[in-house]
Amino acid sequence: MFTNITIKARLSERLHAFYQDVLGMRLTDSGWRFEGESASLSFIPSDNFYQPTPADGFWKIGITVVDLDAACHWLRSQGINVSAPRQFQDIGYLAHLSDPNGLTIELLQTTFEGNKPQRQPLTHPIADGAALAHITLRCHDERAMQKWAESLGLTLKSIQPVTDYGFTLYFYSFIDEPQPESDLHAVGNREWLWQRPYTLLEFQLVHDAPPFALPSEEESGLFGVEAGGKVITPQTLKNAGLGK
Repeated sequence: MFTNITIKARLSERLHAFYQDVLGMRLTDSGWRFEGESASLSFIPSDNFYQPTPADGFWKIGITVVDLDAACHWLRSQGINVSAPRQFQDIGYLAHLSDPNGLTIELLQTTFEGNKPQRQPLTHPIADGAALAHITLRCHDERAMQKWAESLGLTLKSIQPVTDYGFTLYFYSFIDEPQPESDLHAVGNREWLWQRPYTLLEFQLVHDAPPFALPSEEESGLFGVEAGGKVITPQTLKNAGLGK
């Protein structure tokens, strides 16, 4: 499974406070973590802030939460700018924000809007029941994406067309467990997918797009994704034809 995501970023007390005090993650020897099986998030120092653009191959990290409305209310109370929660088509109930370095974070509720289960009050409005659910890469070449994923032994878990916006989402994992429905396009699998305790790799396949830019060693942004003792780097993705 995916065990660690490493971001090259400008380190600061503000960054530390954001992940510890705002998101409720714990700093361990392997990085920032939520309780459970999902990957940790590590940072290595850079002199520069990360300045994401729509042309970047690395888009965001995703965090699944039990109660998105409560999470967004908490973030605003802490002075954090977060978009209004919305049910995005039949994909999920989500919102977006950025960390102090400009890294995009997607908050995604484990259930669709209106399906939130009754449960005891949360001990932390984000961290309680949360997982570092996915890392998202943009991609222009479906064949190269599939060939590379197969070479690593990744299992395709879900295909989610978003035709109005010209892209399709592909979710991969090293964990091969049966979905509720065998059809990878089935909407009925999606809440199940958001409830997985482990981290997924999400590709946003943008149709008719040119190659996306992946950071060099000197730039801030994605540095590596660790799985099974191996590290997937931006150069690994470039070599596979998944960016420039």
